[in-house]
Amino acid sequence: MRKTGVGTKEFVEFLKKKLREKIAEYQNCINNCINKGRFAELGRLLLDDSMILILPSRKKFEGKRAVVNFWKRQKGLGLKTIKFEVIDIFIVAHEMLIRKGRVSRRFDHVAWVIGTYSITRRAGTAKLDLPSSAFVLKAPHQDDCTWGIGKQYLG
Repeated sequence: MRKTGVGTKEFVEFLKKKLREKIAEYQNCINNCINKGRFAELGRLLLDDSMILILPSRKKFEGKRAVVNFWKRQKGLGLKTIKFEVIDIFIVAHEMLIRKGRVSRRFDHVAWVIGTYSITRRAGTAKLDLPSSAFVLKAPHQDDCTWGIGKQYLG
């Protein structure tokens, strides 16, 4: 008899698929915000404690409003599009968090996403605040069974 519940390979693959969909939604939302100026949509997608840390400059943008303002600034500097490519996803189950003494009541899994991103910008624009092309994203799985866009490390 084959197991299909929480903790099985099938369940983890299901979680990864849903997270990839959330990252695609985030990418589309950023691009729509930049091209159409709809930054309120981005604010609804982010968690309250979202953060962007730019490596190696260590510039930090903490909170939903600061992250939205970061993307507004990139638009002002000439960013046209961004494309995320996921290389790998590592999911830590809630039980592991409890065993390590880090109990959370907000989510049942945490994912770390590693990937690259590419950007396009308008001709003749200034230098963007976006460094090279690698990213790490921390995404908590919420009580409502959706993935949240949390901490982002770009560099």
